[in-house]
Amino acid sequence: MKKKLLLLFLLLLVPFVLTACGDKEESSEKEEEKPKAKLEADHITIDGVYVDESYDDENLAMVYIFYTAKSGDSNLSLSSVGMHMKVNDKNDYGSDVYHDAIPKYTNYYYSSIIKKLYVGQDYKMCSTIKVAKGDLEDSKSIKLTNTSIPGIEKIKFTTDDIKKMDSYEKIAEDLDKDVYSAKYGEEQDKLQAVDAETEKKVKNDINGYYFEGYVNIGQTISKCKVEFFAPNKFEVTNGPLSNDGTYQVKKGYITLDYGDGPRIFLAYAYEDGDIVITNLNEQFGTLTEYDPLGEDE
Repeated sequence: MKKKLLLLFLLLLVPFVLTACGDKEESSEKEEEKPKAKLEADHITIDGVYVDESYDDENLAMVYIFYTAKSGDSNLSLSSVGMHMKVNDKNDYGSDVYHDAIPKYTNYYYSSIIKKLYVGQDYKMCSTIKVAKGDLEDSKSIKLTNTSIPGIEKIKFTTDDIKKMDSYEKIAEDLDKDVYSAKYGEEQDKLQAVDAETEKKVKNDINGYYFEGYVNIGQTISKCKVEFFAPNKFEVTNGPLSNDGTYQVKKGYITLDYGDGPRIFLAYAYEDGDIVITNLNEQFGTLTEYDPLGEDE
């Protein structure tokens, strides 16, 4: 009889033990729940935060922050610099503009030149920040600050919300596949061989002439000059410095080859019958202005 009572007691006890275990596991899961990212405030919406893992630096990662700035009822003056990213309330990293990190194949403005947004206007912007790779490990808190964007302190997320891609092209495609496909296709078309008649015209219009732009050397802004010579030679000068090589005319680019340096792609177009180089600053220095929408201020 005693054995039967003991067995009955144990059977009655099992559901309570299982319930208690279940409550403990559920409680543990709740404790491990991560805070939800807050990616929108009155004057800003974060459209995507990415790391380009192909960026060649032993210690630093290139972080892209794509966002829509919203003026609302306040006029705003913004550029790609001035954005700060604070990790775990400790290390603060500031944005800068890098000519090797231009967010091409997107519709996002990227420049140290101020863009004015008047009441009721929205504009897509991009900021790039070099961050220590160790600060991008799992589950670290991220806060953004920017004195030009009121209320940005409400934006909060973690390193788990940052997408890591193995190339910049993958970033642009993930951000907006349709825009990426259109712009990438357009650029590939501009790199195609040009017909003989157009090539002759372009060479006639650039040989014996020079084009000027501005570049940053340290904290100094200086003029940069690109001069072309027949049949297909060029020289780049910046103060006492100079370099030269050969060029080729493509459908939308003049490509400059130094021989032992990076290839430069100068986009050209005709305006009122005159040839113009539209991206000289972008190609030669950090005084970059990438404005794919080209809206008037």
